[in-house]
Amino acid sequence: MNICSFHNHNKPWIISREVIVDTDIINRKGHRQKSPNAPAYSLQECQEDTRKIFRAEGQVSLSRESIAEHLGLAAQSGPFNRKLSSLRQYGLLDPMGKDLRVSDLFLRIDHATDETERRRGLREAVGRPAIFQGLLAQYENSGLPSDLNLTNQLVLKYRFTKKNAETVAKAFLESCRFAGLNQGRLPTTSYPPPPPGPLKVTSPESLQSHSRDSFLDHDRRKEDPQTQCRQEIPLGTGRRAVIELPEDVKTEEIAKIIRVLQALSGPDT
Repeated sequence: MNICSFHNHNKPWIISREVIVDTDIINRKGHRQKSPNAPAYSLQECQEDTRKIFRAEGQVSLSRESIAEHLGLAAQSGPFNRKLSSLRQYGLLDPMGKDLRVSDLFLRIDHATDETERRRGLREAVGRPAIFQGLLAQYENSGLPSDLNLTNQLVLKYRFTKKNAETVAKAFLESCRFAGLNQGRLPTTSYPPPPPGPLKVTSPESLQSHSRDSFLDHDRRKEDPQTQCRQEIPLGTGRRAVIELPEDVKTEEIAKIIRVLQALSGPDT
């Protein structure tokens, strides 16, 4: 099949507001082949962009032009159109007439009270785009494919152009890893994922064993039946530690925990 390139000296690139368009591909009838609508950016990058908007505007409705300025992009540029489309498809921005505002889903993720709630919100966002819903269902039992394999699937099954398939495959796989869906069976809406366990101090042998386990290992995430006291400690942007202790914890037990954490941190420099 002959493929000719499309070029216009005045407008070399034509980008749709909602669809990634590869103008280098033209079908047999002479029309540009458009790829299906799918995020061009990972969920992690889109969450960081939405955080910039939220810190400046809260949940006040704002125009495309205002969003573009907050992201440092030109409002009519291709990169901004693709970014805005990705933010909307993940459900991080909600339409308000002609304007948009930061969504409640973003707040559930970024202001989650614990890691369980945050992971649940991330997994919901990954499943929002229609193409990603189909991919999650397709790889539910087998786990995530390689970049090359997924790119070919997007070209053959979903009729993406090769260039856009590579972009969407990268965004999907990075988003799944960010949401903790990088190993084992992928959860679907019929089988909600179990809550991830809190951060615990374990031996190197235990950590090595855990790296071979599936992220959906239900047994590892079963809660201790005794009453727990939960303490969340912010460590920095996007980082936190969660400690669970019995409510009747003793002073000597707390001292022991402190000694273990000091040993993990290594000698002072």
